[in-house]
Amino acid sequence: MDFTFTEEQQAAVEAARAVFSGVAPDSVPSPALTPGAVAEDIDRRLWGELAGSDLLGLTLSEEYGGAGLDPVALFLVLRESAKVLARVPLLESCAVAMAVERYGESGLAAELLPRAARGELVLTAGANGRTGHDPAELAVTAR
Repeated sequence: MDFTFTEEQQAAVEAARAVFSGVAPDSVPSPALTPGAVAEDIDRRLWGELAGSDLLGLTLSEEYGGAGLDPVALFLVLRESAKVLARVPLLESCAVAMAVERYGESGLAAELLPRAARGELVLTAGANGRTGHDPAELAVTAR
């Protein structure tokens, strides 16, 4: 098996490094010490830079404004974001976008996904009060 990254995956990493190069991890406040909802504190400037670099739609098909890359490319970009403790919901938004593309109705996907890829819309998931840590309560409700 060949485990080397593809040219597209390597290009995604380089784009992510360029975007995250200006983020200093020591300047990022800890969510545990930040009052209010963490979602209120995302770095909007950085979110815009990710959108401008086409990294928010990395795994979405071109039909929705994405790059059509595999989840490995997203994982590599997430690794770069973790290095600088980036205050952006990259994992959450991309994971929900992939779920909407795969399982959502085509009208919903056409309405939401291009906006998410452009950074105009931040997607997230809710577990309806259940954490999923208790096997007896494995349930998630989505709307």
